[in-house]
Amino acid sequence: LVRSRGLGDVYKRQFQHRYGSQDQWMESLDPGEPYRMELWLRQENRNSDEVVLWMDEHYSQINTVLTGINGTWTQFQFDFIAPTRPGPGSLPIPQGLVFEGPGTLWVDNFRVYKTTEAPFTYQQDKIDTLLESNPATIRLWGGVSNEQLGSNIEDWTNSEALSLRQYNPNYGAQYSDSSLKLPTALPVVEELNASPWLVVGPYHSESDWLSLIEYLAGPTGTPFGDKRVSQGRTEPWSDAFPLIYIEYGNESWLPFFEWQTDPVEYGQFAEHFFTTIKSSPYYPQIANKLVFVLNGALDQSTTDDFGHVAIQHCPSAHMVDVAPYIGGWESEVEFGGGAINDAGYQEYLLFHASRIKFHTDRHAQSRDTLSALGFDYDLVTYEFGPGSVSYTHLTLPTIYSV
Repeated sequence: LVRSRGLGDVYKRQFQHRYGSQDQWMESLDPGEPYRMELWLRQENRNSDEVVLWMDEHYSQINTVLTGINGTWTQFQFDFIAPTRPGPGSLPIPQGLVFEGPGTLWVDNFRVYKTTEAPFTYQQDKIDTLLESNPATIRLWGGVSNEQLGSNIEDWTNSEALSLRQYNPNYGAQYSDSSLKLPTALPVVEELNASPWLVVGPYHSESDWLSLIEYLAGPTGTPFGDKRVSQGRTEPWSDAFPLIYIEYGNESWLPFFEWQTDPVEYGQFAEHFFTTIKSSPYYPQIANKLVFVLNGALDQSTTDDFGHVAIQHCPSAHMVDVAPYIGGWESEVEFGGGAINDAGYQEYLLFHASRIKFHTDRHAQSRDTLSALGFDYDLVTYEFGPGSVSYTHLTLPTIYSV
């Protein structure tokens, strides 16, 4: 729900989302597919009954004018066909509303979705792809934010249509930068015959952690057990999975993330909240299913580095995870000097042997050293694949032989 005031005889823009090109890691609409913009509006003390559904740059052809807005909440819809995708290097495309003041415009449930699918449902082709890969776990981000001050368990267990506004220290009030809340994500994990891997933000309170366990394993007659039942899940979610992984935070070692901290503090806080879980009355019945995870870094692989230090202060943890990306900023490597060439392909293919194996062996040695001191834990991977590096500024040849 947003209230936006237009002051004086001026136009005001209220942005909700941004699209962009794939080289900018931004979402875009699927070309040629039918979409619907849908929102609820009402207004106070305005001289006009018009609002513009507005996009800029490549999507400006979608813009349309809505009329008939008054003091009563009314739902408006606009159907359109998505244009071609934004090209490499194109400017981000804001999506929002433009209206003329003076006056106040109230906005709620502003969403865009394909008319061939219900809002907030998964695309079946994506489910089929996941089924083919037969994943053991699905890591879920709905309970963590890297750059915002977070939400709470109430928001994480709500439907996708109900989202708490969050706060970014650099940009102020923002919509959530996470997605796939538990009522949406857990049924998919169940369909995939996988185990959920829940990343829990450091900003969650002790009450939130206890309510999470109540949502997963609590009976009817409890606030979050009843909430789960009201969403169509009568049996505890804990009955559906062989294991449930719970990780404290995401990459808390990374300096430019909002929740960066030192490894001792990270381990101590993780132990505090894992111990909080153990105080739940529903913990004993699922204790053999819970796996507590700490986050580490690939290139921090000695006993004095982040993950291995953290676990010395978190005896409840079972695992330390790392992300062995192939090149990219994570490894401070740009293959082929940033060009498409034979050297770059060779560096890419040999990166595991030349770099990842070195750190993996050191992680294993550190784990074995600490295991001999009584710290028993496994090393696992939480992310992997091509590193975050872009070659889209280059012109690729039609055929390239290696």
